[in-house]
Amino acid sequence: MFLAGCGNDDAAAIKALKALKVGMGTDENGSVIEVDFSNSQATDDDLVHLKGLPKLSTLFIGSRISDTGMAHVEGLTTLTFVDCTFNTKITDKGVAYLASLTNLEGVSLADTKVTDDGLKHLRNLKSLKGISLPDTRITNAGLAHIKHLANLESLGLSSTKVTDDGLVYVGMLTKLTGLTLAMTDITDEGLEHLTTLKKLEGLSLAKTGVTSEGVVKLNKAIPRCRIFFR
Repeated sequence: MFLAGCGNDDAAAIKALKALKVGMGTDENGSVIEVDFSNSQATDDDLVHLKGLPKLSTLFIGSRISDTGMAHVEGLTTLTFVDCTFNTKITDKGVAYLASLTNLEGVSLADTKVTDDGLKHLRNLKSLKGISLPDTRITNAGLAHIKHLANLESLGLSSTKVTDDGLVYVGMLTKLTGLTLAMTDITDEGLEHLTTLKKLEGLSLAKTGVTSEGVVKLNKAIPRCRIFFR
């Protein structure tokens, strides 16, 4: 049975979101904790209703919402995860609204229009544990903005413009357990910077410039890590 709105949620907000066919998930008390705009009829202005959901923790933006709609996400400090995957309307301007989300633990910006400048808005979010950036225009300069996110455990950089030099910054993220670098221009030289990642358990190097020799050498430095590079 659908119980959204039985907690402390604003009744008008729930009614409006239901009418737009927005997906919602609740906790055991009926309070909305997850909202998914992916298959809804919602537009930018409709995100104003999120402010009526005091326990919202997970947000899927979908592909229809633009930077304008992201303005309504600003200040929603209960959010711990925001997914903007496959939204090519989201740019650095939209990412800027995430800077106030001090409890954010995970964010996906895969296949968005985010650039290096956009990542500077994440650099003070010390609770972040996961950042997904595949199929973006991120370069080494962007990684410099997130090099001090000490709690980061997962980082997705497949199909980005990252090169060997950028891995200097990745090597500073010593809590990483998962890292994807598939379809980038990195080589064995860059792998030298990853030997500091002693907690790394999974690493994707498919379709890169690394060789089997480089992989063997890295595996000796991080024996617990499973490396995929074919």
